[in-house]
Amino acid sequence: MFGDVCVVVNPNDERYKNFIGKNVFNPVNDKLIPVIADDYVEIDFGTGAMKCTPAHDINDFEIGKRHNFEPVICMNEDGTLNELAGELQGMERIESRKKIIEMTTVNKSFIREEELIHQVGFSERSGAIIEPYLSDQ
Repeated sequence: MFGDVCVVVNPNDERYKNFIGKNVFNPVNDKLIPVIADDYVEIDFGTGAMKCTPAHDINDFEIGKRHNFEPVICMNEDGTLNELAGELQGMERIESRKKIIEMTTVNKSFIREEELIHQVGFSERSGAIIEPYLSDQ
């Protein structure tokens, strides 16, 4: 969430039409981020709104390019959070997710946790989850 640059909704979703062009607070760092419209978001999937982290997701990267957002890299190459994570800097990404739930519960922005089927890549050698990371090759 520390690399989120916007919240994306489908332009045809009536629930969110009044939010497009407005700003919302990112609950982990209190930064204002815009609500934008993009056809990529499926109206009937989850809440119909998604956070966009262009530096750490290929689909989000494409959305970011279409809407002129700069990718914000919030992780180090070793999978730990960088200085953008504030008090969570240096924490491993999986461990940090639990801490983020705690933080957002305290600030009353956490609503619920859901299990979703999500495709992720795994390393053939170690079996570790492959975390997308924007870098020069």
